[in-house]
Amino acid sequence: MPISFIIKDLFNSSSQSSVLSLQVVSSSPHHSSHRRAVALVGGLLRFARRALIVLDLDRHPLPYLFLPLTRWLFAWSEITVHDGCIWVAASFKADELRGIGHEAGAKEAQIQRHWPWFRISMVISSNPNHRPDAWAEENA
Repeated sequence: MPISFIIKDLFNSSSQSSVLSLQVVSSSPHHSSHRRAVALVGGLLRFARRALIVLDLDRHPLPYLFLPLTRWLFAWSEITVHDGCIWVAASFKADELRGIGHEAGAKEAQIQRHWPWFRISMVISSNPNHRPDAWAEENA
């Protein structure tokens, strides 16, 4: 089964015509307001046949401190450290990401934190009786 990638403007109603097996949004919800993140997740969820996967930063003090403390080691610019700290502060905790999923219409959301990378994922099955991990088993 070939994999194809489609890029569309979710907030443009004329581009919301196709239903896809799997929707993935990666490293962008923390750039949005809470309301916009709910709209993003809700919009994608409507067109996900199997599941929606949301990947983002996990808000935690360690990456916030890591950036300025290791600037000398990695030769990061002042802008990289400044923006990085802002985006870490704007990222989500597990309960906040779950809340966005529920506000967007998800009945269930599986949340997992990925350490030591300080990432968080949310998997929302389009069919409440369908396990998101079953997709890999069905398509192996």
